[in-house]
Amino acid sequence: MTSDDIRRLFLNYFKERGHTVLPSFSLVPDDPTILFTIAGMVPFKPYFLGREEPPFKRAATSQKCLRTNDIEEVGKTARHHTFFEMLGNFSFGDYFKEKAIPFAWVFVTEVLHLQKERLFITIYKDDDESYEIWRSLDIPAEKIYRSGEKDNFWSAGPVGPCGPCSEIYYDRGEDFGCKRPDCSPLCDCDRFLEIWNLVFMQFNRDESSNLLPLSKKGIDTGMGLERIASVLQGKNSNYETDLIYPIIEKLSSIMGLEYRGKGLVPLRVMSDHLRGAVFAISDDVMPSNEGRGYVVRRLLRRALTFSHLAGYQGAFIYKAVPTVCDIYRQSYPELLEKQDKIIDVIRSEEEKFSQSLKEGISMLNKLMPQIKKDGIISGEIAFLLYDTYGFPVDLTREMTAEFNIDVDIDGFNRLLLERKNLSRQGSQFVDEVVNTSFSTEFVGYDNTRISSKILGIYKNNVEVNNLVDKEEGCIVLDRTPFYPESGGQISDIGYIKTKNAVFKVVNVQKERDAILHFGKVESGIFSREDFVEAEINIERRKLASHNHTCTHILHAVLREKFGETVSQKGSYVSDEILRFDFCSNALSDEEIADIERKVNKIIMENHKVTVQEMKLEDAIKSGAIALFSDKYKSVVRVVNIDNVSSELCGGTHVKMTGEIGTFAIVKQESIASSVRRIEAFTGIKALQYFQQKRDDLDKIDKILDASGSPVKKSVLIIKEIDEIKKYLKETTMNFLKLKANTLEPEEVGKFYLIVENLNVRTNEDLLFFIDVARNRFDNLILFVYYTNNRSANFVLSVSDRLSQTIGANELAKIITKVTGGGAGGKNRVAQGGIKDLGKLDSAIKALKDFLRLL
Repeated sequence: MTSDDIRRLFLNYFKERGHTVLPSFSLVPDDPTILFTIAGMVPFKPYFLGREEPPFKRAATSQKCLRTNDIEEVGKTARHHTFFEMLGNFSFGDYFKEKAIPFAWVFVTEVLHLQKERLFITIYKDDDESYEIWRSLDIPAEKIYRSGEKDNFWSAGPVGPCGPCSEIYYDRGEDFGCKRPDCSPLCDCDRFLEIWNLVFMQFNRDESSNLLPLSKKGIDTGMGLERIASVLQGKNSNYETDLIYPIIEKLSSIMGLEYRGKGLVPLRVMSDHLRGAVFAISDDVMPSNEGRGYVVRRLLRRALTFSHLAGYQGAFIYKAVPTVCDIYRQSYPELLEKQDKIIDVIRSEEEKFSQSLKEGISMLNKLMPQIKKDGIISGEIAFLLYDTYGFPVDLTREMTAEFNIDVDIDGFNRLLLERKNLSRQGSQFVDEVVNTSFSTEFVGYDNTRISSKILGIYKNNVEVNNLVDKEEGCIVLDRTPFYPESGGQISDIGYIKTKNAVFKVVNVQKERDAILHFGKVESGIFSREDFVEAEINIERRKLASHNHTCTHILHAVLREKFGETVSQKGSYVSDEILRFDFCSNALSDEEIADIERKVNKIIMENHKVTVQEMKLEDAIKSGAIALFSDKYKSVVRVVNIDNVSSELCGGTHVKMTGEIGTFAIVKQESIASSVRRIEAFTGIKALQYFQQKRDDLDKIDKILDASGSPVKKSVLIIKEIDEIKKYLKETTMNFLKLKANTLEPEEVGKFYLIVENLNVRTNEDLLFFIDVARNRFDNLILFVYYTNNRSANFVLSVSDRLSQTIGANELAKIITKVTGGGAGGKNRVAQGGIKDLGKLDSAIKALKDFLRLL
């Protein structure tokens, strides 16, 4: 049974039992307590907590998940993974144990047909209710085991919904595990394999670890797809299933490394980490030095490190990306759509790290005698490997674990804080994070120009006393009108001036309580304690404010149109454009037009925009929308558009919606599974966009002489072109039929050979000709082609009888070996491309010479 079959059977089974089947949610959760979706229930936490009313009472998913808490175990065991899929069924205040347990038992025994005698059960130590339900299903008492909180009480994280659980175990047999006569599901050996965890969600664990009863009980079950696939496919390891083994085979063939002995762990690690990286990148998580991006970078660098330690150097893991995408082509077709992008990201990351890794390993080997003597890797050495060669400290620790040598983490962290060199996106001047204890008061909501005082000056991440003419650096003020980049909104730009000096501000960032103004001295000298005038570029601020307020309006319109399940996944607001990411399927042209119309209506109604500061708890109670992927302080800023929306937001906004002018959607695209992106213009840019569209239509109208109806005329022309294409196709087919029956072959040895330039335009035409002509003679070989400048496409075929002794693909390679290019196919028909048409005659001669030898 394939993994696709298992996934399909599971979802269909629960669909038939009243569950709403949902596609996998993104790996990036709407949950500030975790970086990635680590379990199937994570997307449903608001329902279990009672924060939101679920649109359905029952649901079922196959959810992609990513965890790195046991990353050191990946590859060493048969079951540990970073990326995995979790099959799950959920109930939100509907059924509880009385149905969840029978649902599971029927599925594993009657749908998957697992032998009942091989199945065992565990329950929470005092869960008598579950015990009675299992017994009612004729499970013998001796096959039901009770366990404590460590194994049979489940939670999705340090805080959130949780509850007792019951697990179904599969007995792999006496040949596995510890082989003790008293071995049971409670044993730590691998004889008994947990295949399904049924969580009875009854409590919410708060930040003080208190268990509070949920207002509505729920069901959350999880069955690892990789694990159940290993059982049903008769594999001893998840890595041998059809979800992972094709990746291992691909990497093994590239490296020439066998999947056994010393090659076992490296190939497992690389295949696992590649899966995780591919799925994370498909959800727009790019490798970086922070947060989720750091996890992706860590996965790729750890995979590459294992390849180097196994003796294979250079970037190559990206070559297995198509294999990953192909495995999941049915359930995650977006991987194929984004395959090229994923390959580019991973290849770039590999290439950047590969040389550093080689040099770092060499450096580590040189330092090993001293390290072994000290018995520990000092903070200085760990930081050198991190800072110079890009080694994450946990990777350094892993590489020396076999020598029982640990790392001085405290020393490493101390050096990291002293000299932190993390790349920061944005301006060319923002190359490093400035570590500063200064505090800046932001007064930019109500001021565009103020008097201020310089608290600190930085150059190349080092505090200095002054910046002189033409020097680049960073200035920290005691108060500023400059808005720092945050909340998706770009920063302000402008000038900081004294009577005798000018500093051009090109980027503004916030680091803890300090606001950092990056830029360049255009004239004069700036020194600490100088009194200055700070003034922003008002036009840039105004346009960014227009776009930011418009994202709030757009968000409100989307929620009104598609329901409150529409959740914001990200945004970008500049003076040029606004970008808004949200959960949705593709939007039709009619939906785009309707959204555009409704947003413009709100703008023209000129609603008042007000801002109020209040406690976070009060803001949420008032109905203000908060993004759970963001972290908020205890006092928040609420932006309210009268009768339209209310959101927590720290950005800058207009006073009245009418200031925005107009709104135009210029693009929509998919950026992740079920996540769409809208890009739009406002104000003058939107007007210019509409005017350009009108001008384009006018030009088309004149070219087509359409009398004011260019679309209607274009449709007629396209229809005429289609008719002409149809006629030309019929004519071409008739011509090819005639030619196929009249061409006389040349005798070459024991064979008949036809070589012909058909002067057509598609491979489809070549194949049509082949179908008509290929069996005119028993020993016929056909080579037909059409040219394209100095290259050509060809099809080579052999007759059915001849294909039993000689293959078309074999003959095609004789051609491309001479002309360059490539070819592929089967015994009867092969297709290919000719790189150098000038060598075709020589290739045909080589083909004939080969045939004469047979």
